[in-house]
Amino acid sequence: MATYLPILYVGSGAVQTGTTQTVPIPAGYIAGDTLLLFVSITSSVSVPSGWSLLSSTTNTPSGGYVYSKIATSSESSVSLSG
Repeated sequence: MATYLPILYVGSGAVQTGTTQTVPIPAGYIAGDTLLLFVSITSSVSVPSGWSLLSSTTNTPSGGYVYSKIATSSESSVSLSG
């Protein structure tokens, strides 16, 4: 018999400009949760440390990036640069 786990979506962050952006990790996660980061940006962005790139597009005028990470017990934010 399959076991299904509930999915909890918690949005975080705001529109930011400049070459370095910081996205806070929402409260309420626990170690072992899968964190997803969705980024829409007009230029390329480097993969944040400890995260994996799942998908990217380079549509004009903006591209989209999806990153994932398994949470540890000490997440607070992720920094993006590009």
